[in-house]
Amino acid sequence: MKFESEINGPLRGGDPGVRLLEPRSASKGTYFGAPPAAVKSPEDQWLVVPLYHIFGSEELGRLAPAVAELAPKPYLALNSEDSQVLQLTAGDEVELKVAGSLCRLAVEVRSDLPRGMAGLPA
Repeated sequence: MKFESEINGPLRGGDPGVRLLEPRSASKGTYFGAPPAAVKSPEDQWLVVPLYHIFGSEELGRLAPAVAELAPKPYLALNSEDSQVLQLTAGDEVELKVAGSLCRLAVEVRSDLPRGMAGLPA
């Protein structure tokens, strides 16, 4: 009754229009299917993924001095098992070649990264 002029009557704000997208019926298939297969990296390579932080991950965040001092310093995050294989501990420096340029980054060991993935702050 709140949005109608009278019970079962026209809406107060006027006709809202026509529904353009109709939901799929069960006979036409489901929206969600099986999840994709897990990503497998070769043994000597890591899949590098971005790691987002509250401060510093947005496009212009590091330009503001107050945000830049709260943003994390650049680092390379590795799974604990990968770091053991490479004989690295938290705080060790590694050289990472990205798009033809070398970067020296500190290692951070994280248990939330799966094996075969390395994380860089976005």
